This record gives sequence, C-alpha cells and structure tokens, in this order.
Amino acid sequence: MATVALKLSFPEAHAMYDRLCQSLEVASVAWRSVPGVGEGRMGLTPDHVKFGAAYQAAKLAYDAAHAELSRFNGWYQKAFAKELRAERRDRWAAKAAKLNGGAQ
Repeated sequence: MATVALKLSFPEAHAMYDRLCQSLEVASVAWRSVPGVGEGRMGLTPDHVKFGAAYQAAKLAYDAAHAELSRFNGWYQKAFAKELRAERRDRWAAKAAKLNGGAQ
C-alpha cells in the first residue's frame, strides 16, 4: 500500500483517508448491529454471541477495516504532516472566529 500511496497528492490521499474512515464506520455499525451485542451483564457481549458466525464475520470485517486504516494512517500522517497541521490550524482559527464573533 505504501508504494501506491507515495504517488498520491494530498487531496487524493485525504479522499482515500475519508473513504477508509467511512468503511471503518460501516464495519463498526455492522458489528454493533449483530443481535446480542452489548446485551449481557454490565453491557458486555455474552460468549454465546461472540462465538456466533454473524458476530465473528462482523468483527473480522471491522478488524480488517481498522488494520487498513491504521496502515494507511501511518504513512499519511508522516507524508502530509505539514498539510495536516495547516488544515488543523485553519479549523481551529475558524472555530475561534465563530466563537469570538458570536460573543459580540
């Protein structure tokens, strides 16, 4: 993945990051929607649910999506550190301006 990712521009890499985050969210929702998840004592998932095929398939999909995002993020955060810092700084400045503008 890193060899392909090295050829990406920041907007392309950012779009890929967004797609990977979206696939992780979809896998997370699918995992949480398995019947019985979180329905045990203290909100834990009972073992008989964990050993079920639906739970294991959903967890496997979530783990794969998480691993893919994690691998990509390792490269992405380093390759575009300056751009990400500037993007974060702009977001913070916009929030600060909105807060300061609303107080007047």
